[in-house]
Amino acid sequence: MSKEQELRDFVLSLGVDDMGIADIHDYQSPKSDEVTTFLKEGKSIIVLACKVLSSCESEHWSVAQ
Repeated sequence: MSKEQELRDFVLSLGVDDMGIADIHDYQSPKSDEVTTFLKEGKSIIVLACKVLSSCESEHWSVAQ
């Protein structure tokens, strides 16, 4: 089993809905600094996705009260 698959299995076992791994040089955002300026030796970015609970209420989608 690959290290990526081991990591995926572990993360999903914690209750995360999905995860992805991307090459650090593929990340491009006009709203943030170049990732390699603060992760100089970074090779990958790990992204985790979790469903928003329907029981959370907020005026803003990213804040649960």
